[in-house]
Amino acid sequence: MGGLGSGRYGCSNASKVDDYRAVDLAYLNRNKLLQVGHNGTLSWLRGGERVGWIRYSVERDGLRLDYKTRNLGEEEWQPVNELIPFTRTQTRFGGERWWLQCLSCGRHCRIIYGGDYFRCRNATI
Repeated sequence: MGGLGSGRYGCSNASKVDDYRAVDLAYLNRNKLLQVGHNGTLSWLRGGERVGWIRYSVERDGLRLDYKTRNLGEEEWQPVNELIPFTRTQTRFGGERWWLQCLSCGRHCRIIYGGDYFRCRNATI
């Protein structure tokens, strides 16, 4: 009784993937936003209100993210401009699958999550 994970749902202070902003490669591809030279803005809404946004541009070698971040309790915003590399793997019946490569661990991932920086879920949480 009362072991780890017991208690009411949602009472944990641990971070969850849903707490972070996400950049989904499948979403960008599905909406034809992955053309080299394309740029735009990704926004996140909560309750119909914009709670975050970043600028992005698609380059030959990866997805460039341009945004600002700050540490909790600090007033000064720090600019971040980084290139998240594209990687490819061969599919079973020919063709290729595209991935984003985490800058922290090198893992191939479809979704990267933003805390201070955009990384895979293993590196973010």
